[in-house]
Amino acid sequence: ALCDTPGVDPKLISRIWVYNHYRWIIWKLAAMECAFPKEFANRCLSPERVLLQLKY
Repeated sequence: ALCDTPGVDPKLISRIWVYNHYRWIIWKLAAMECAFPKEFANRCLSPERVLLQLKY
């Protein structure tokens, strides 16, 4: 999905880069939901949010 996103050049990113950053983004967003459940419950850890974080 990331490589098909407008504005993303798949030649500039490797599979290893995506895997590494994906795992850290998942960890960060899950930690935010756990730390602040009233503010972020079921709002941070979504496919759209993860893709947005990977892109930017």
